[in-house]
Amino acid sequence: MKKSLRTLIALVLSSVISLGTVFPAFAAAENAASPLSLSAVPEKAEFAAGEEILINAYITNTGFANIEDLNVIMLYKISDSFMTAGTVFRSLKVLDPGTVCQMEFSLYEPEKAFEITEKLPAISGLVRWFIYILSIFTPFSRRAENTFKNALGNFPSNLISLFRLRSHRKLGEYSVVYDGKEIECSFYADYIRPSLLTPCCAEKRVEADPGFELNASITPVKNSVSGIVFSARIDDDGFYGSLFYLDASANRAALCKVDKEGKIKMLAIKPVELTPGKEYRTRIVCGDDGRVRIWLYYNPLDEAPYPIADLYAPGNGRDIGVFAFDGAVKELTVTNAPEEETITERYVNPIYDLSPDPFILFEDGKYYLYATNNGAVGYDTSVSTDLVHWTPLGNVAKKPDIYGESDFWAPEVYNYNGRYYLFYSTDRHLAVATADSPAGPFSRTKDGYLFDFEAIDGNVFFDDDGRIYLYFSRITDTGQQLWGCEMNSDLISAKDETLTLLSSPEGWEERINEGPFMLKHNGVYYLTYSGDGFTSVNYGVGYLTSRSPLGCFVKNPANPILKHTSNILGPGHHCFTVSPDLSELIIVYHCHYSADSADPRRLCIDRAKFVPTESGMDALTVYGPTSTPQPMPKGADTK
Repeated sequence: MKKSLRTLIALVLSSVISLGTVFPAFAAAENAASPLSLSAVPEKAEFAAGEEILINAYITNTGFANIEDLNVIMLYKISDSFMTAGTVFRSLKVLDPGTVCQMEFSLYEPEKAFEITEKLPAISGLVRWFIYILSIFTPFSRRAENTFKNALGNFPSNLISLFRLRSHRKLGEYSVVYDGKEIECSFYADYIRPSLLTPCCAEKRVEADPGFELNASITPVKNSVSGIVFSARIDDDGFYGSLFYLDASANRAALCKVDKEGKIKMLAIKPVELTPGKEYRTRIVCGDDGRVRIWLYYNPLDEAPYPIADLYAPGNGRDIGVFAFDGAVKELTVTNAPEEETITERYVNPIYDLSPDPFILFEDGKYYLYATNNGAVGYDTSVSTDLVHWTPLGNVAKKPDIYGESDFWAPEVYNYNGRYYLFYSTDRHLAVATADSPAGPFSRTKDGYLFDFEAIDGNVFFDDDGRIYLYFSRITDTGQQLWGCEMNSDLISAKDETLTLLSSPEGWEERINEGPFMLKHNGVYYLTYSGDGFTSVNYGVGYLTSRSPLGCFVKNPANPILKHTSNILGPGHHCFTVSPDLSELIIVYHCHYSADSADPRRLCIDRAKFVPTESGMDALTVYGPTSTPQPMPKGADTK
């Protein structure tokens, strides 16, 4: 009877443990190295009673593959208290390799949560005996035994170890002082493990002095990454230096730096449709100054592809080699770098300050720049003849001349029948104003918004058949969606019956589709847009295609076509214009001011083009974001 009872207790408790709802049950993979690193920064070291405790956690993916379905839990308790006082939960769908995400953890009035901990020590003896009995009558695994012994060994402060969720890995812990009491904050993460955390160098191939050109053929392998180590030091312990690799599982090419500990800093990521087992010719040119340009010839119909990366990445050595799977890299040759073309004047991004949400009106050889640069009052404008050197014109639209009270965002100006129409966002709604000149002053067309629902970022498109369409970002409870409609010929009212949902955010876009801009090429409508929030370094540009101006639209599988690098963060909310001689398509966008601050956002320009593909529909590609010297737009007066 006693044996049966003991067996029954063991089965019940084992079932509870296996559920992982209270007691930790860790898989064997728990002992594997984690690709996540954590840096937590409290708003301040000490908080007074009643204050909100705010902790910013910066989590970096230091591996070579995506971290998916990332869930981070912060457990907090008073130091040496009886048990955990509570948890705060945050989640993220995808964290790219080398990318940092910021998660805010807030505690409101924690003293209420701690009231119970002051009463529990009185019954701590009973709880301790209960745990002791469990340890006697339950056939624990070695890991579970150690967990219980740890909890009993420094009872009651270590009791928190019993309340970690199943499969969560500890990232770190930090302390703050609240009302004179130390609060311990422990961070745990759960995620879908990537297929490959760190590569191992397969063999050393060759040495090269600074200033070389490398050509090779890379064959990506499914569920792993394969590539080339260059400007590196390779020894028996591995390598550190520059690394270019292809990941066919995630459809991307990536350039990164690897340190001596094997952690990575992502320099650039390019979404590319890759086929496992297919060879891709690669060309890497490294200059004496550390400038790295990489070409990946993945589209056989693109006769002059843009580099997929162009930035400064000074090397750590002279070694060049391959990593991961043998045979994935072959035909590797190294020669001296080609001589650079002599160009008298170049530009370097970013080129202009205080230019969030830029829009360009090109007229009579002049570029007029409108941006979210005086959001509390209205809009200021600058003018240029080459897209690089700008002269401020001052204010061109302000309240109460234009409708709205605050949040004057994302202006766009169009010449229609000899009059200039300003489409803008205010109070999270769309409005229209007019003027006789692109330099204003603009005045309201009517009192009221264009729509009665919340919407921002209006973009007007004049089609070949004379019809006019408006595209915008509609704000909903679930995020921001792209919508479109046909406009009436007065250009200040819409045909409400044509209002159409065009796109909802997904994947890398998080909850946001915004900043639309329409291009038409060879009878196809290319609706470009920005995804994710403008404060995120992952803010980028993608596009959808359709044979009709109001859809049905299909997202480009290689989005985003403009994605951050280590030097240009948060590139997005863009428009397109042409070079002074009309021969080049130019994308104009903003980027973050620095690695620590999105604002004041700054202006960038880069080249773009349409290239044929095997599908029969041309692809829109961007050379950028660049942060190295680039030739001026063609036709610019460089005297």
